[in-house]
Amino acid sequence: MTVLLRQVRDMAEAAIVLQRRGLVDICRPLDAISASRGLRRYGSFGGLVGHVAARYGDAAALTDEDGTASFAELEALSNALARGLADRGIGAGSVIGLLLRNHRALLLALFATGKVGARVVLLNNGFAAPQLA
Repeated sequence: MTVLLRQVRDMAEAAIVLQRRGLVDICRPLDAISASRGLRRYGSFGGLVGHVAARYGDAAALTDEDGTASFAELEALSNALARGLADRGIGAGSVIGLLLRNHRALLLALFATGKVGARVVLLNNGFAAPQLA
């Protein structure tokens, strides 16, 4: 199989998975193109939040001890955090260690680091030195 055919097959398989998960509607090709651009530019976390914010806007995205946040709020907050990271010189090639509880801050950090192109190491307070290395 040629490289081009393999790439087309891989893209079609990815589109089917995204369709099944409700992230894109392949019957609405402009949405799929928009999602693809965001995912290609910002990676899976950074691109995903922008796409779902555009699609679902003020719908509830999550609820935690701080209340309910919409998809649009998550997009705005992750953009602000991404700008803050970029202002501090964090970007492509940077590695960020995250040690956060399971609430919106973890998601916001993942979205923002994706937007600036930084890699993430998810930490656990039970890690020993060899695990962290």
